[in-house]
Amino acid sequence: MSTSRDSRPDLQSNTNGWRARLDRVRGTAGWQRAAQVGTSRRTKRTGIGVLIFLVVFGLLGAFGGPPLLRHLAQTQLSKVLERPVSVGKISINPYTLRLDVDQLHIAERDGKTPFVDVGHLHVNASWSSIFRRAPVIEELGIDAPHVRIVRTAEQRFNFSDIVDRLSQPENPPKPKSNEPARFVFANLQLANGAIDFVDQPLGTQHKVDGLQIGVPFLASLPADVDIFVQPLLAARIDGAPLHFAGKTKPFADSLESNLNVKIDGLDLPRYLGYVPGPLPVAVPQGKLTTDLTIDFQKPKSGAPVLRVHGTTGLDNLEVVDAKKAPLLAAKQVRATLSDVRPLDNVFHLDALTLDGVRVDATRGADGVINFAQLGGKPASAEAKAVKPEPASTAKPKPLDVVVSKLQLTNSTVHWRDATTQPAADLTLEDLHGDIGVRTLGGPTTLDVGAKLAQGGTLNVKGNTSLEKNTGELELKLDGVKLAGMSPYLRQAGAPQLQNGALSADGKVALDFGPDKFNVRAEPLTASLADLSLAPATGKDTALRAKLLRADVKSFDLIARTIKLNEVRADGLQIDALRRKDGTTTLTLLDGPQPAAGKSAAPAKSNTKSNAPAEKPWAVTVQTLKLDNSAVGFEDQSNSRPVKIRVEPLNVVVQNASTDLGKPVNVQIGAGLGTKGKLDVRGEVVPQPLKADLRVNSQNLSLAGFDPYLDKTLNAAITSALLSMDGHLVLTQGKALTVNYQGNATLGNVRLQDRVSSDDFLRWRSLALNRIQANYDGTTPRVRVGAVALSTFYARIIINPNGRLNLQDIRVQPTEERRSLTQSEPASASAAAASAPAAAPVVASAPTAAPASAVTVTVTATGPTPKAGGADLRVDAITLQDGNIRFTDNFVKPNYTANLTAIGGSIGTISTAANQTPADVTLRGSVDGTAPVDIHGKINPLAPTASVDLTAKADGVELTNLTPYSAKYAGYPITKGKLTMDLHYLLDQGKLTADNHIFIDQLTFGDRVESKDATNLPVRLAVALLKNSRGEIDVRVPVSGSLDDPQFSIGGVILRAFVNLIARAVTAPFSLLASAFGGSGGEELGYIEFDPGTSNISQASLAKLDKLATALKDRPALKVDIVGRVDPEFDRDGLRREVVNRQIREQKLKDAGDAAEADTTVKPEEENKYLERAYKAAKFPKPRNVIGLAKSLPPDEMRKLMETNVQVTDADLRELAQRRANAVHVALAERVDPGRLFVVAPKLTAEGIKDKGKTTRVDFSLK
Repeated sequence: MSTSRDSRPDLQSNTNGWRARLDRVRGTAGWQRAAQVGTSRRTKRTGIGVLIFLVVFGLLGAFGGPPLLRHLAQTQLSKVLERPVSVGKISINPYTLRLDVDQLHIAERDGKTPFVDVGHLHVNASWSSIFRRAPVIEELGIDAPHVRIVRTAEQRFNFSDIVDRLSQPENPPKPKSNEPARFVFANLQLANGAIDFVDQPLGTQHKVDGLQIGVPFLASLPADVDIFVQPLLAARIDGAPLHFAGKTKPFADSLESNLNVKIDGLDLPRYLGYVPGPLPVAVPQGKLTTDLTIDFQKPKSGAPVLRVHGTTGLDNLEVVDAKKAPLLAAKQVRATLSDVRPLDNVFHLDALTLDGVRVDATRGADGVINFAQLGGKPASAEAKAVKPEPASTAKPKPLDVVVSKLQLTNSTVHWRDATTQPAADLTLEDLHGDIGVRTLGGPTTLDVGAKLAQGGTLNVKGNTSLEKNTGELELKLDGVKLAGMSPYLRQAGAPQLQNGALSADGKVALDFGPDKFNVRAEPLTASLADLSLAPATGKDTALRAKLLRADVKSFDLIARTIKLNEVRADGLQIDALRRKDGTTTLTLLDGPQPAAGKSAAPAKSNTKSNAPAEKPWAVTVQTLKLDNSAVGFEDQSNSRPVKIRVEPLNVVVQNASTDLGKPVNVQIGAGLGTKGKLDVRGEVVPQPLKADLRVNSQNLSLAGFDPYLDKTLNAAITSALLSMDGHLVLTQGKALTVNYQGNATLGNVRLQDRVSSDDFLRWRSLALNRIQANYDGTTPRVRVGAVALSTFYARIIINPNGRLNLQDIRVQPTEERRSLTQSEPASASAAAASAPAAAPVVASAPTAAPASAVTVTVTATGPTPKAGGADLRVDAITLQDGNIRFTDNFVKPNYTANLTAIGGSIGTISTAANQTPADVTLRGSVDGTAPVDIHGKINPLAPTASVDLTAKADGVELTNLTPYSAKYAGYPITKGKLTMDLHYLLDQGKLTADNHIFIDQLTFGDRVESKDATNLPVRLAVALLKNSRGEIDVRVPVSGSLDDPQFSIGGVILRAFVNLIARAVTAPFSLLASAFGGSGGEELGYIEFDPGTSNISQASLAKLDKLATALKDRPALKVDIVGRVDPEFDRDGLRREVVNRQIREQKLKDAGDAAEADTTVKPEEENKYLERAYKAAKFPKPRNVIGLAKSLPPDEMRKLMETNVQVTDADLRELAQRRANAVHVALAERVDPGRLFVVAPKLTAEGIKDKGKTTRVDFSLK
């Protein structure tokens, strides 16, 4: 900047004005009187003296003063400053009081480094100082000053030692004057100045050049204090121009000032280090430009007035924190100040322009926001208590802020929050808009828009009144991506927000103040597009929605009310995943659980226990819709994952609200699987629960739930479709009451073996019509009008271990999976376990019972089972086109039978005690050839079951039963047919049954080896039962009690048939006797003889007649004749017979040679012939004293004779043989002798267990 006077017209005009005022003084009357006095003689002499003095004074001042002054300046200044001082030249004009100094040089202490250099200094004093009693400087000029300042430490400079010495207090101190210093300065000028500033602590240097300072007038004299001082300061600070000009009255009471400050591109970072105290921020870059006018005035009364107007701005500003993290940046900030009065709380700006502003706000992991740290730590409570603020009695002036136009362009706000995991990162880009701010007298208007870095735009338009604390805003969001909010949701335990775009359009009204804040919205529409949510932990998406839209009718924060016209979800998909560890990924509605063991929560609860409860939110939704939605569930915790999906799902809910006592209209339409449909309509009251619904479903697939039964059932549900149409009513009282009326069908059911994948059970349709089901929390009540089962199939198998496959439907915990349709290998343990159940129990039949009517009676030993608590009634049951395939792998070869064409009907069955037994009519066919017919009455559901059934099977081919006959009888069946006519009656727990069995042409093949075959002579048993026409016709009565814990109908019947065969084998002749009119106790298996004899009695001949008759009707039977003796009785009998023969021989001697002599001894003749025989016997006899045979009584003679008869084993064998031959002869006269066989006799009574005589002939059939 030029330093010539011409270049400073303001300074020149101020000087000319001062001289003009002096000329006016000379023209005054006083000045003229003084001039007249000067013309007198005395005055002239005095004047000459003065003139001589002045000449001498001028000569001394011009030639003697400069050297002396130069010497004193160099020596005294060097002493005071303790630095070398040199002066090039000093000139003095004593008349004009002008001093000129050239080349003033002050060095540093080292004498080499320059400290201060001044090219030229001139001072022009005024003689008026004498009259004014104050120094009057008409001109002070400094040209080309150069100062080198070095900052050596905090608040220490290269001149600090000088300041310290000069600031030391005087000793003794001089009394201070209360009057201010008196001076007058005119035309103060500094030109071409320069300052070199070296900052050693900061390691920087600054240069101020082109320094120009001008002060035209500055005076503290009372007459001059109201004269404006017009200072001027101009320089370049590190190349940045600085201009400071204005006018001021620094010594007037009003301190009236008007200053203009111009700065152009001042580099702020270079000077912030000199701000007193540490700064919480750093400014790496930024340039300040100002053109401000500052007006200040302090009136005699009233508060001072400070007013600022003009323009100011910052360019390329960057602010960072102590860790050099970014805080604030701006490309350009411009402010036009129209009326800023800080002391009056008035801030009026015509315009504020923010261009390229970037705000970086962060919150650390400790929860502290970076901007909050800038204010430092707050004062402690103790420090505040020590120095309490005095209460202010003056009412503060209201804040008056006006920004006529705040223009925001190309700006950005960045927010990062490290308290979340992961850290939240949100950015608003392209922030732009116009804002008109008014805190008093008018509304604040705004029209602001921005873009989100994640996507979407935001626009806010409206106005607020800070004076009235109200606002009305128009909010518009378009496609705002919400993924950035996901960390906050995760921190709160809410679902992860993976994707979603928020759009909103509506009006929002604000009411705010120190003690209130309210938000009202009406109307407002909001929508979420492409929404996807995942659980708080994990990445699997749990919820998706193509569009969620809410039409808000009204919203009031203080009233806590929300009224929604419509809430609609389009394409909503909820996917839930249950992992192997059992955790579920769908936790969208679950809030964070408080940590266990923390006492803070209870304390907080206790603190607020006395506070009034917050008013609950009142939410109403006129219509809630779900369109084209879906719900999917996958359960991986099962051994086989379960996947279920409901799609499409359409829901309409009307009149929903948080008032759970109001009814809600519900319409649900859903699809399950490819064909499944569900439709639910009705009215629901949520609390207490009350629902009145119409439920209609078609072909709902239940097969998807099969994996849950994978570990429970050996059968897989590969197909099952549920259809129902009915009316469902739910009521919550003390207990939940359920009522259903309608129809249901379970169709296309298929259960397959999980091992072989073969069909185990299937049916086309199981229809339940006219259902009336009710449950009141105590007793289920079910009424079914009709049950119809059609086209059904079942696979029944007896495994090699004897276990029925139906027993293996449920997987046993300790066993491996079993096949239900294939043969399971028999294990030793399994066979042992099943043997007691499979082995028949043989009961002895009463001997009095007929052979063809064996009765088995089982008595009750356990308590009678009670009927269930359910109340069940089925009016009609219909069966159609059934098929049961039965295979018995317990026998080898295996047996398989098909029961086909099963059909029929069952009448009403019920659990009621007074229910009339139902009529039963069933039909079918065995292997397609033998018809089966069952009819009668049953009521199996009654408390006491009632059965009265008659079953008929005609012409069942017995060859199919060969596996059983070969295994258990040891013979295959080569021919035969079975016809059964069974009648079962179950009444009051007692079972009686009549089994009429007719077998035609039963024929066995050759014997086969079987370890399970019975040891009983099966062929004999069949021969016993089969008549001459090849028919077996028997009746097997059965009886038992259901009270027996081990009772089973099949077991009872089996035991009856086994007992029949066993009786046929063990008591065949008793059976024959019964079959042909004999008493049940008559035994045809032996013929009795008197001891020692072989004569057949008449009674025995009658028995032989009966036996012969039975043998004729059983042509397959053959008889073995076994002669027997019992030595215990037959030896004495033979002796007796020998004596009798000797007696008869004596009578024969009396008859002589008569051909027809009668050898029968009459009783009256017996003693006579006994005596003769005694005398003729050759054995020693008792004698008298003379040596003659002594005469004895008859009994003693007989006894003595029998004693001396010798009976040998040969005699016994001969007796047994004679008996057998006698019987053979007798039977041969009655039956074919070829069927009779005399076998070796038995010479003992061993093996005879009946009560008959042991002296006999036994028969054995074969």
